[in-house]
Amino acid sequence: MRLRQKLLFIIIPLILLPIILVGLITFAYTQGAKENIANAKLLDDNLHRVNEVEHLMRSINSALTYITQNSSIHEALANSALTNAQQITLHDVFQSFSLAYQETNSIKLLDVKGKELYRYKKPNGVPDVLTLEMDALATWEFIVIDPQSMPLLAITWPVVPRNGTEIEPIGFMQLTFQPDLIQYLNLDSVQGDKLFITDMAGNIIFSFPMKQIGGQLPEYLFNKLLTSATKNKPVDVQLEQQDIYMSGQVLNNKYLFLYGQNRTYYEQEEATLTWLIPLVVIASIMLASGLIVFSINRLIISPISSLARAKQQVAQGNLDIKLNVHTRDEIAELFSSFNIMVKQLEVYREKERDSRVRLEYKVKERTEDLETANKELESTNKALE
Repeated sequence: MRLRQKLLFIIIPLILLPIILVGLITFAYTQGAKENIANAKLLDDNLHRVNEVEHLMRSINSALTYITQNSSIHEALANSALTNAQQITLHDVFQSFSLAYQETNSIKLLDVKGKELYRYKKPNGVPDVLTLEMDALATWEFIVIDPQSMPLLAITWPVVPRNGTEIEPIGFMQLTFQPDLIQYLNLDSVQGDKLFITDMAGNIIFSFPMKQIGGQLPEYLFNKLLTSATKNKPVDVQLEQQDIYMSGQVLNNKYLFLYGQNRTYYEQEEATLTWLIPLVVIASIMLASGLIVFSINRLIISPISSLARAKQQVAQGNLDIKLNVHTRDEIAELFSSFNIMVKQLEVYREKERDSRVRLEYKVKERTEDLETANKELESTNKALE
């Protein structure tokens, strides 16, 4: 097994195991986080729609506070019978109000005993029969006229003297509105929106998209949803063989405002988040593996390969090789030691060459001396003969 494979075999598991462990912990944590996110989103959506209803009421209240200060209304309440001129004036006042609030269905002016003095009704308005209690404080409630139509929002508003010192009402205005709750609350069946407005007995005043107006929620279901609204905690419920994730708010201590979405819609969002975690973990593993291979190859394998090639060249007698040193780590020290070793080998080779030259010269010199001595010896021998 090559060094590269050995290093990868040892290092990669040490890197990947923590990444996988972190991924599993993150995945497990995400399961709980998804539920918390879904709860927060549903509660926020529900609260937003409740606030829309309350905003509508505040807007109407402000308008009623203004219109009840109209002198024509106070003059009409001061008389037991209205003249034609007063009726025309009230008609104009109420018509202007209905143009400002297009959802207005009818407006009635009553004296302090509840006797109707004047009634304004839109030409295409819904017939209504109000039996609201008259109180010094403003009251409102939903009224179901037709199970196939939007419920009416009925308001009884006290008219007080304009001097600002007396608070006892001198008469009342009763108004009915028929707002398009589907559009007003931005409900969308494609996104799985479900909405119920019930009274505190479970009677359905409005429902979306199911047409159950006038019906009643099962007692066990209503109690479960009421408890959920009280604790401000969403719950899963079964409606028409569908899993609905629903949240509730108590509205004006008289109504239960229930908003939810089909579980399938939430699961689609959760599935996106569920798949995102493994993808991030896999991408992290691939990126980490790539960085490990690149780093090992660049910092360890490549320098060692360069050293091995240089060693082979030195073994072949090439002492002109030199390894470049670019870092200050152990590899750089190894390269420097190798360069020093090669330089010393080159010095030893030069010394060996010089020694061999000197030895050859001495051998040649001695050989010449021996040859001269032999010649002299031969001459001496010839002379003695």
